[in-house]
Amino acid sequence: MCRRIGSILYRVVDTGIFVLCLPFYPVAILLIALQDWAVPRFGKVRLGLEITHWPACDQREDLRVVDISRLGEGLVGVQRREWNVLHHHRLNLPHPPFCDAVEFCSTRRFWLGSDRRSVLRSN
Repeated sequence: MCRRIGSILYRVVDTGIFVLCLPFYPVAILLIALQDWAVPRFGKVRLGLEITHWPACDQREDLRVVDISRLGEGLVGVQRREWNVLHHHRLNLPHPPFCDAVEFCSTRRFWLGSDRRSVLRSN
């Protein structure tokens, strides 16, 4: 009996939150579409530019631009360096080097670090 009441209460609260947030969904979709349109057009990409992303609280990802030949297609050639900051700090190690492989990612992925779009690899 208690489980059934808890389940019903959970559904009521979940429905209430959904109804309260419903008016904000069109605004969020509009802002995401605006961001998808603006980032590739106004973000300046130059050779040698380095960007740092933090996918986790102790994991750092550095991207360095090495190829802009496919910039018209919305792709940037980068070298990636991923490392655990706490581990390197604890052992007093220097920054690891960038890998030699060139990876093509979208300009949106380069600037924002989002994994929503696919990443193309080149050898």
